[in-house]
This record gives sequence, C-alpha cells and structure tokens, in this order.
Amino acid sequence: MAGIEGKVSPPKERAGGLLFLCGMLRLVLFAIAWACVFAFVFWTVVFNLPKWSWAYQEGDLWQDMRTALNLKNHMMESGHFVVAGYDAQMVILGVLPPFVAAVCVSLARLLPKKEKTRADYKIMVLGQAAHEGVEWVRRSFVWQIPPRRFWLWWSSGMSLGEFLLVFGWIALHFICLWSHKINSWGQFDAWDELGLYYNVPKSVYALDKIAIAWGWILYLDFTLLFFPISHSSFLNYMLGIPFPHLVRYHRWLGHMAMWSLTAHALFYYLYWTANPEINFVHEFFDWGQRYFINLLAGSISWIFGLALWITSLDWIRRKYFELFYKTHIVGFVGLVVFAQMHYYWMWTCWLPGLLLYAADLAVRLCQIQNTSTAIAKGVCEEDSVVMIKLSVDKNIKLAPLQDIFVAFPDISRWQYHPFSIAKAETSSACPMEGSSKEILLSMKRYGKWTSEVIDRLKNGEVLAVRLSGPFGGETSFQWRKYDVVHLYAGGIGVVPLISLLQDMLSARAAGSPDDVPERVVLYWSARHKAEFHLLTKDMAAAIQEGWLTIRLFYTGNESKEQTAKPSFKSSKVDFDMGSVLNERNGVDVGNFNSAPAEGPRADVKLPGASSFFWDYARPIQPKSFNELEALLVILTTWVGGWCGLVLCQSFFAEYVETFYTESKYWKAGLFYTVLLSVMSIGLPVAVVLFPRHLYRYLRYRREDVIQASQLASAEDVYESPDHPSVSATSVSFNELGLEVNVEQGRPDLKSALESIVTNENASMRVAVCCAGPEVMMNNCSNLVSQLNGNDKGVYLQYHRLAYQLLEDNEALRSEGGRYAWCKKAALGRALGRLF
Repeated sequence: MAGIEGKVSPPKERAGGLLFLCGMLRLVLFAIAWACVFAFVFWTVVFNLPKWSWAYQEGDLWQDMRTALNLKNHMMESGHFVVAGYDAQMVILGVLPPFVAAVCVSLARLLPKKEKTRADYKIMVLGQAAHEGVEWVRRSFVWQIPPRRFWLWWSSGMSLGEFLLVFGWIALHFICLWSHKINSWGQFDAWDELGLYYNVPKSVYALDKIAIAWGWILYLDFTLLFFPISHSSFLNYMLGIPFPHLVRYHRWLGHMAMWSLTAHALFYYLYWTANPEINFVHEFFDWGQRYFINLLAGSISWIFGLALWITSLDWIRRKYFELFYKTHIVGFVGLVVFAQMHYYWMWTCWLPGLLLYAADLAVRLCQIQNTSTAIAKGVCEEDSVVMIKLSVDKNIKLAPLQDIFVAFPDISRWQYHPFSIAKAETSSACPMEGSSKEILLSMKRYGKWTSEVIDRLKNGEVLAVRLSGPFGGETSFQWRKYDVVHLYAGGIGVVPLISLLQDMLSARAAGSPDDVPERVVLYWSARHKAEFHLLTKDMAAAIQEGWLTIRLFYTGNESKEQTAKPSFKSSKVDFDMGSVLNERNGVDVGNFNSAPAEGPRADVKLPGASSFFWDYARPIQPKSFNELEALLVILTTWVGGWCGLVLCQSFFAEYVETFYTESKYWKAGLFYTVLLSVMSIGLPVAVVLFPRHLYRYLRYRREDVIQASQLASAEDVYESPDHPSVSATSVSFNELGLEVNVEQGRPDLKSALESIVTNENASMRVAVCCAGPEVMMNNCSNLVSQLNGNDKGVYLQYHRLAYQLLEDNEALRSEGGRYAWCKKAALGRALGRLF
C-alpha cells in the first residue's frame, strides 16, 4: 500500500503539470492567432495588387477559387448565387482570419495560468541577459528617433519601431499605386496596338485611372481602420497594448484613409472637368441612374468624412469637444452608410474590423443599462476636488491601471467620460456580505460637465451612474519586472500611479514582501493640496518600512493657501428629507427614517436612468461574467454577420440581378449596412448578453440593491481615517505619527533622473513612469532618451502612463488623471516583445 501511495503524484506536482500543459496549449493558440493575423495582412496587401489578384481568366488561382466557392440555391436561375464566389473568397481570406484569431485568443484566456511573480521575471531577465543581441534589438525598437523635440510636438514621440511602421505603410501605398499604374498603362498600350482613336487626350483618361487606383488603395486603410477602436479585443491582448494606446494608431490610419479618399474624389472631379464629353453637374448629381456606382452618394460620404476629419484635429477637438464628439458620431455613420450606397461591395474592406467593434459594442450596450450611484463621496469646497466611491460586483476583475467610462444620466445620457481607478478594495458595507467591491475615483473641476457633476454632488444629490468597463490592466505596465521603480506625477495624473502603489501594497500584505521592488520613489507635484488626500495609511506604513519614498511639491498660489488647510463640505445625503429627495431626484427611499438599523428596507431606485426597466441601484455589473461568455459573444457576432451577409446576397440576387437595373444598386448597399449592423449586434445581445443581465436583475434585485441606509450612514471620504490630514506645509498620518513635508515649487526632473543613473547598479532593471501634463511628460521622455543615449550606467525603461483618447484634454485632465495627456509609444515595445 505504501508503494502504491508513493507513486501517486502530489497535488502540487499535478497542478504544476496541468499548468505546463495549459501553457503549451496557450502557445499553440497564440501561434495560430499570429498566423491568422499575418495571413489577413498578406491578403489585404495582395488584394491591392491587380496583376496578381484581379485575374479573371480560367485557370488562374484566384479565379478558380472564386468559381469553386459560388454558393447556389437550386431554385435560382443559372448565373445567380446565394453567395457569389467573389464574396465567399473575401469572407474566407478577409473576414475569417480575424475571427479565428479572436477565438484562439479567447480560448487561451480561458486556460488557467500561473500568475507571474517578480522572481519569475528575474529568471526571464537572466535568460535574456545571456543573449545581448536580443536586448539590443528590443532597445532599438523603443529608441526615440531624432529630432526628438519635433516628434514630441508632432506625435508625442516617435520610436524607431513606429517610424518603420509608418514609413512602410506609406511606401506600401505607393507600391500599390505603381502596380495600378502598370496595369492601367498596359491597357493603353493594348489600345495603341489596335490603333484605336482617343476622343480625348490620353492624359485625361489617365486621371480616371488614377482616381480608380486611389479608390482601391483606400481598401488598405479602411480594412485596418476600425480594428483599434474596440475597447477590449484580441489585439490588445496579443500586442500587450491597451485600448487608449491603440487609438493613437487609429488616428494615424484615419489620416491616411482621408488622404486616400480625398485623392480618389479630387482626381474624379478633375477627370469630369477635363473631359469635354462629360457634364460635370450631371455626373456629380448622378444617383446611380447610369452606373452601378452611385456618384452623388460617394461625394456625400466624402463630405461626411471631411467633417469628421477636420473636427478631429487636435486644436479643434480640445477647444470644441462637444462639436467634435457629435460630429465624430454623425460623420462615422454618414461616411459608412453613403460609402456603402456608393459602392455596395465596400463591406468587404470594413466588415472585419466592424464585426470586432460590434462585439465590443454589444457588450457595452448591455452593461450600461445597469444603474448605480455613489455610495460615498467627499468634496473639497476650496479646490473643487471630489472623490467618489462606487460599489462594483464581485465578478468584475480589478487590476492597476484600469480605466472606466462613466456617465451621469441626470446630466447627460450620452457623454461617457474616462476615469482611472485610484483604489479598489473589498466592500464591508454591502447588502450581501462579500458580494461586491468598492472603487475610488477622483475628479477635479475644469469643464462644464465636471462643474455640474461637482456642484450637484456638493448639494448632496443622489446621482444615477452608468458605467462601461473596466478596461486594461492586464496589458498595462507590469511593475514586477523591475528592481527599482521611479514614479513622476503632475496633479490629478497621479491616479494611475496610486493604483500601482496600491497593487504593490496588496502584494506585500498578501505575504509576498519579495514580490515588491526593492525601492519605489514617488515625485508628486500638485496645484491643489486637497489632491494629496489620495495618499493612504498603507503608503505611510511603507514609508516607515523604508522601501517607499514620497516627495510632495506644491505649485499653486502660496499666498492663497498658506494661511489654512483645505476646507471640506459635508456631502452626506440627508434622508430625513426623503420626500424632498424623492421629488427632486426620483429616488425611492421607501419608508426609511433617520434610524433604519432594524426598520424596513429602503431600496434606492433611480427611475428612468436605464433605457430598460432596471430602476434599482445596484453595484456596477461586469461587461461579461467570464471568458466563456466573452467567447460566445464573439461567436454569435460573427455568426450574425454571416447570416446578415447571406440575407443581403439573397436580396441582391433576387431583387437587383433578377430585375437588372443599375438604379437599384444603391438600395442593395443600404440594405447591406442596415442588415449587417442589426444581425452582428442584435444576435449576441438577444442570445447571450441580455438574457444573462435580465436573469441577474430579476433574481438579485431585492438582495443586491444599494440601500438608503448605506448612503445615509456612509462617512465622508475625506473624513476616512485611511486618508491623511493636509495642512499648509505637510501631510500628516496622525495614527502612525508620520509627517510628509510639502515642498514649494516644481521638482527638478533632470537632477532626479541623473541621480538614478549615478546611484543605481548597471545590472538593475529600473522603470521610470510618468503621468501628468504634456509638457512634463515630454520633458521626462526627452531627458530619459538623452541619459540612455550616453550608454553609461543603468538603462532606464520609460513608460508614459497618461494618454489622450478622442476626448477633450481639459475635461480628461479633470477626471481620471490617466487620460490627462497623450500618449505612449507602445508599438515599439510590442515589436520588441517579438524578439
């Protein structure tokens, strides 16, 4: 018996073997995903080389494939198909690879894996150190190319990897243009050999060929344009780049697409003007009466694109955000709809990216219908700085550097503003014990939206909250890789850095002191002392332990604030005035009185806040409850897209081709747009997402509901013993007997960074993280590049942890800190990971 027991593997060994097998399977799945990505990009390029892919002679590879893929219904006449071979080819080579890649990444995320510790990263580093060439290649990709100040001004920096990508993409456009030129000029040569007579000069016909070439080249940009706009897609996970960083490349692709679209339109206008056989006015206003191309719809699409493009420029977006925001939505819809009416096969270029976006949109559409409210808040009346505490469901996975999009329906049902999560903790005052967590957000008054939110919170109003997210975290900065971490923050930009510190403190509290970097240094400058309340007692304890150093700098009006410490207004809800609140806010507080400890329930209801009938204020619900549900969303989205395509093709075959008339083609394009949108978004919502959210609402609506007593008894966030008291010259943690001095003026970044290079051992892995105003981050980036260029001392790994979405800088600075300013040169790091 003892011998038999001796052969039984211990549980830890069995678990280790399972994790090893899952790790190998994960590698296989990622290999398939990368192969699909490369195949997709290869076909996107090949499709724009007419000499290769546009051959229609029998015996050609592509033509034989198209013929074999014709999907026919036995009731149709000869020559008519449910799905034509050309369309089936585009689905297999253009739509299927991203779908397979998304499924593989989702399956990989379903597999269990061991969370990496700092020791694991050390082993990886030692393995890389044996191959200096690998490290040299990685650093080369993230090297900031000169002139650095120009690139910092133009695009917030340009790494070598990003420069090679942009240069290669522009070169690809001209290669494709040259390929189209060779193909078109070959037709001219054939006409010359036949001795055909030109009614107009050959140069005029060349304008038509150039316009057509730019139209086809537009497929390159439109095909990839919509991939980065999904908040959580397989690309985020594969590249290790969070959504806001990918939006940077979406902007670059958008510029290229609009230049191509403008060239396509202008060359046609020149051709119509230069050709005496064409009436420009008749051609411009042709609504598909003479061609299967709807010319007027194409011009309208271009005008929508121009409006979208112009209002997206930085100086317009920052100064007139409302104009940009609304124009971006209307411009996107107008561009897509009228482009589809212009040429109904446009779906072949943007369907892959839009299907990915449809899956993301379906998830967010259902999540934002759940309503909640702030369970605690604190308002600094002097600085108009607010901290808000929200309750979130236990199924939401919280991680440092996560972002959420928040809307207050009482103020605007459509404006979702981004926040970074400053702190996450387990709730101790929730209706269901252990059922939810709490997150802390920080907001500062800047624009109209934030001013109204702060004013209404100061008045003690109960505001409904709708939330989308959280996003990021797992693809963000991994502090466990480094021995030393230096953090530089400006103002509210400290929020993501606070979340990093909280994660380090949690790791240490969990009994893993070796899992924390040897030294962490935080430099924080702020114009408002109330912002220093984001510091916590745990951080003060870390300062006493010696591994954390915090230096605070005050850059505000010294004469204004030296006399007294910041004053705070109580923002508690007075539910003795329940009837007044009910009338003013629509909050149903039931029979609640000022002493509800053992009295009747008083559920908080927020009528009209949700587009559905979900009026109860509950903890924030997750996007999806597990990875399996996320996988089902992807599957149903693509199935919905395929079903919509088949229905569209059937309509096209029966309505347009049976009654062959070119004036009907634009209707086919409009039908494509509507049906593909409805099917790809509606199917996952109807089959996967809505039933799950409805079931949870009906089951837990009387159990997991925020109570009026919880709001009335919640302490002011600023009065919490976990946060310090702030005076004119120091930040005090009275329970620990610790004071952190507040220095006047700005920190000397140059001296601070030079001291790292001087004092740290060259073998140490040092991270420099910066979040704050653009000037500060650009200065820090430039200094790090100069120090690394000297090739002396330790190498500094620079990370920008604040960036800019397609949002107003002023508003974003006020909300989450992390969205204060742009941007991160993340692609170079992603390319570096491949080596």
